[in-house]
Amino acid sequence: MRSITKSDPFRLLRQVNLNHLLYFWAVGQTGSVTAAAARLGISQPGVTKQLRLLEHRLGARLFEREARGVRLTEHGLVAMRYAEEVIGVCTELVRNVPLQGAKTQRPITAGTADGVPKIVIRALLQPLMAGPDSPRVVCKEWRIDHLLSELSLHRLDLVISDSPLPESGQHSLSSFTAMSSPVDLYAAPRVARKFKKGFPGSLANAPMLMPAEGTSPRAALDRWFALHRTRPRIAAEAEDRSLLHHFAESELGIVPVASITAADVMRQFGLVRIGSLPNVREEYYLITVARQNEHPALSKLRKDLAESALRRRSRR
Repeated sequence: MRSITKSDPFRLLRQVNLNHLLYFWAVGQTGSVTAAAARLGISQPGVTKQLRLLEHRLGARLFEREARGVRLTEHGLVAMRYAEEVIGVCTELVRNVPLQGAKTQRPITAGTADGVPKIVIRALLQPLMAGPDSPRVVCKEWRIDHLLSELSLHRLDLVISDSPLPESGQHSLSSFTAMSSPVDLYAAPRVARKFKKGFPGSLANAPMLMPAEGTSPRAALDRWFALHRTRPRIAAEAEDRSLLHHFAESELGIVPVASITAADVMRQFGLVRIGSLPNVREEYYLITVARQNEHPALSKLRKDLAESALRRRSRR
């Protein structure tokens, strides 16, 4: 029988267990020992103890303290890349074993960010449900930061977002633009009549119903107003676009609407168009995670969306 050496995984893996990596990953994702402990449902000292054990066994400091939490050191960033892969693979194992029968196709789980219009989600996911042998689609709506965390853990197959991946995002995630649309301004008929005349100058101090700060659609609108030296009054802002449409229906302000959703918005809320915002577009992104056992329907969806994007570009 071959002896165990220092390079042998049997010897090396006795130094680290899955709990070490899970607690380390949770702290790295949240940036705080307190937040990680709350999410894991254990005490803060318990998390701290596991982190110290991991640092001792790896022989490297993984975190540095900051005013509002902790941040990964250079060694910590390296360890995090491996931790993400290990936790992702373990999540796959739990999801797929025991097998539920060779003929049973597992569902495809899609995370949808709060700010993405439901019409866009329907258009992007419709190809997945277009046949008798289509998989069951499970949709989960949440904040984008939570969705990306779940995706990195392989608890989701894909995420639909109105913002691209942050530059500091996990290395295992990738995204592409699945859909793009110009943006126009809409309001209830009486409000629209008031601001249509003299547009866009009429927007000065006009009540605007805006996407939430920190989102790509909001940034694009802010740039457009700054470029045209127009300062509207922000009457309300929200991540949920449908809520803004309800406000507009109640004559509380003007709302930006992506052209691809305009027909449904006008029909449902009785809004009318005031004017267009040249060079302002809303982009919708499909975000996925690198994994060995990717859902077969996902690669087909990616291909269908890429072909649709090519057709739209060729018609312009």
